[in-house]
Amino acid sequence: MQYILLEGEAVDNSISVDDQGGIYLVTSKYMRKVVWDGKKLSDKEADGAWKSEYDYVSNPKAMSRGAGNTPTLMGFGPDDDKLVILASDVVPGARYF
Repeated sequence: MQYILLEGEAVDNSISVDDQGGIYLVTSKYMRKVVWDGKKLSDKEADGAWKSEYDYVSNPKAMSRGAGNTPTLMGFGPDDDKLVILASDVVPGARYF
């Protein structure tokens, strides 16, 4: 079993995965990509992981903290651009990473 402790962050939504070991998740603070290399899970940039802040407004009536949606992967074919789309039910609009 592998896990990464994201101190001070909560994950309330599902995750998306690509065919290269990328795991995309939204926390209460960041849009993140963590990486599975077949043996270990990593949130280190040297391994290809990243995180990006996104704008959101805290809503005590919301069912989740942060964006409230699962990241959507688009364009992951061999010749396509690679996009991670995060639609928010808390703040109108979408962010592209």
